Amino acid sequence: MVTPRCGPFSYCDVTEAVPTCKCPDGFEPNGSTPSGGCARKEMLRCGDGDHFTTLPHVKTPAMPVFVRNRSSDGCAAECLGNCSCKAYAYANMSSAMSGGDPSRCLLWFGELVDMGKYTDIDGEDLYLRLAGSTENQLTQGKPLFHGDELISEGGDFTLGFFSPTNNSSARLYIGIWKGHTLWTSSANNATAGGAGAAAVLLSSGNFVLRSSNGTEIWQSFDHPTDTILPTMRAMLRYKAQTATRFFAWKGPDDPSTGDISGGVDLDSNLQFFIWNGTVPYCRATVFNDASLSSSTYQSNATSIFYQAMVNTGDEFYYTFSVSAGSPYTRISLDYTGKMRLLSWNSKASAWAVISEDPGARCDLYTSCGPFGYCDNTAPVPACRCLDGFVPIDAGNFSRGCKRMEALTCVKKTHFVTVPGMKVPDKFVRIRNTSFDQCAAKCSANCSCTAYAYANMSSADTTTDTSRCLVWTGDLVDMGKAGFEENLYLRLADSSGTRQKKKAHKRMMLEYLRTTNETGDKNIEFPFISFEDIVVATDNFSDSNMLGKGGFDSATKSVLLWPTRFKIIQGIARGLMYLHHDSRLTIIHRDLKAGNILLDKEMSPKISDFGMARIFCGDQLEANTNRVVGTYGYMSPEYAMEGAFSVKSDTYSFGVLLLEIVSGLKISSPHLIVDFPNLIVYAWNLWKDGKTEDLVDSSVNNDCSLDEVSRCIHIGLLCVQDSPDCRPLMSAVVFMLENKTTPLPLPIQPVYFAHRDAKPGQTNDNRVLSVNKMSLTALEGR
Repeated sequence: MVTPRCGPFSYCDVTEAVPTCKCPDGFEPNGSTPSGGCARKEMLRCGDGDHFTTLPHVKTPAMPVFVRNRSSDGCAAECLGNCSCKAYAYANMSSAMSGGDPSRCLLWFGELVDMGKYTDIDGEDLYLRLAGSTENQLTQGKPLFHGDELISEGGDFTLGFFSPTNNSSARLYIGIWKGHTLWTSSANNATAGGAGAAAVLLSSGNFVLRSSNGTEIWQSFDHPTDTILPTMRAMLRYKAQTATRFFAWKGPDDPSTGDISGGVDLDSNLQFFIWNGTVPYCRATVFNDASLSSSTYQSNATSIFYQAMVNTGDEFYYTFSVSAGSPYTRISLDYTGKMRLLSWNSKASAWAVISEDPGARCDLYTSCGPFGYCDNTAPVPACRCLDGFVPIDAGNFSRGCKRMEALTCVKKTHFVTVPGMKVPDKFVRIRNTSFDQCAAKCSANCSCTAYAYANMSSADTTTDTSRCLVWTGDLVDMGKAGFEENLYLRLADSSGTRQKKKAHKRMMLEYLRTTNETGDKNIEFPFISFEDIVVATDNFSDSNMLGKGGFDSATKSVLLWPTRFKIIQGIARGLMYLHHDSRLTIIHRDLKAGNILLDKEMSPKISDFGMARIFCGDQLEANTNRVVGTYGYMSPEYAMEGAFSVKSDTYSFGVLLLEIVSGLKISSPHLIVDFPNLIVYAWNLWKDGKTEDLVDSSVNNDCSLDEVSRCIHIGLLCVQDSPDCRPLMSAVVFMLENKTTPLPLPIQPVYFAHRDAKPGQTNDNRVLSVNKMSLTALEGR
């Protein structure tokens, strides 16, 4: 990664998608940008109220002075007592030393240069000296009275007395607010500072108490009530004990502690619960490798949301931040039981809800009963039964599901993989196991009904990295939403089912042999009778035709708009997982309709990764002299220059989205009169406000024009010629799922002539995938 050069007192923030120079709190750019260095907003006054602010997780500056035999407080006092000292850092290295002085006190006396900002699992704390200010401070000589307000630096946050009902005779509370109360003081989170102490409201919204020597001895961020703010460490566990429990207000006008609370499950320390009193109200997914690792999401077209769950052994905490210039963001637990992500709308001077959990009725704890799950991938979330189960009472799904074939210890069983699941509650964790050992332990116990496994080695932890979970009873509180993890479910073998499958497989293998295909592989096929196909296609009606192949036609049957939109969303989530949520960044490079498989519920699965490339670490793009893929779906920079990145897949997704909406293929320009290709055709219709003309006539009657138009708009954003203009797939998912979010305007596409590509006629080291099948031309070296 190439990082910018940052001047004195500025630091390079590598947590941003594009590393940028920034100024610490209390500093401002020397010029138009921080790359030229930063200057103090207020000059040091040598002891007259000077204090230290913490710059966490940084690469400390160059050229420190090493002072021996100092404690943490002694190191702070050493710096504060010298007017020339600008910053200090301290570490106790006793765990790394067998003897001698374990302290490491570093002091800086000049300009601070060559600093960097890392994620929450790297770097160390730097204590930066700032001048004292009385505008955002409370001291023993300057108390806060009713009617007074303490304003943070920058003016974003206010501390003072408030009444939730705006009734002058009502009870008063001390709180911090920004359009909404974010923190409320109580007797349980109070402390004393001693002589010379001062309390300061920082620009982050953190209310800090400092001792007379400038060290921080208490902060509101360590005592949250119902809100998490950026850079706050929400301590979920400390040395096997729950460190923080979030409590919602009792009601909309009552800040006292209510019944709704949130925190980590004490029994396992592996899952976050929202409780109503002592009863579970909602449960998040069990922590796995993805949730314990750092992750970055583009929450809209301009903002990037960074979050991490950090496990250091003794400490387990959650933290998040947003990219520079983004609206202020907070996470809040509401008295109704909702955990919400909110963003500040400066124009309306109000908080807007970005997302909330639980989002659906069936997300509530055990609402779908034993062996039932809440399917959030459906257009309307609803309870469903796992494969091999049927509802006990179709009119009351809370009773759950029952097995079609009972488990017994004398019958043979097998395990089926259920992907994308929020795994059940009430598990037992087996430590220090591999995946195979986990599977074997469940298989050997006839009472074991399911298992799940995750290797959490990428998380910052010094403990056992394996996470083998087994279940020995009913499976409760499951969900299906996007890409969480696999659940391995135990089912009884059914003799009748096995005989039917063998018969279907035999018939299919006979067919394959007539088409010169080998039939000796262990494969299973769904069997559909000819009569079923006739009914589904209305006797092969022309109105159900998808298109024509070399020898025959294909029909679309019941692909109505809700199903198509579900497919669009599913593909987008799949690409977001490959690009952002998996441990390695995966570029598919051949995304097209032929590489999207649909299961029996019409949920899409991205397939054929034979041309995929993996990016490691900080790699953002790559070049190749051997272009692979399918013309029409290939981005311009890839097709012509061999340059590819995650934005190459974004382009392919945009083409695929326009195909799904229109029913037209990018490879069939002759079907569009007066336009060279589908992209230009779609852009012109969008520009003229005639997007309804692009919609497949077979879905016109069952689709929302606003929803279809928004999809076309998003598709045009994805197929813009410059990769820098295309959104990340995380932003695409956000735009698809948040229908009120404004969309940027797409740029008019450049015309590219259609190229004919036939197998055996490749050149320039291009390997083309043509029609609906992947054909790779093998060439000698």
